Amino acid sequence: MYYIAHDSFMDSDIIMWRNVKRLKDFKPKDGEQYMVRKSRSDIEYQIYKGVDGKLQKTPGSIISINGLLSF
Repeated sequence: MYYIAHDSFMDSDIIMWRNVKRLKDFKPKDGEQYMVRKSRSDIEYQIYKGVDGKLQKTPGSIISINGLLSF
């Protein structure tokens, strides 16, 4: 199960996550960035970008939910 949220929630106190079984089940808008977690208990997430209706991983963008990790 994957948890996906729009990048605009990154600086807010409340994040609305959408859960999908596979990443290809989610249809992103082109050019928009999304935060993706692999499980509900993960404390870090990866930034993905919408390209041609699919999510593409952004290299070197692992971020912790509490803001302590940033690669």
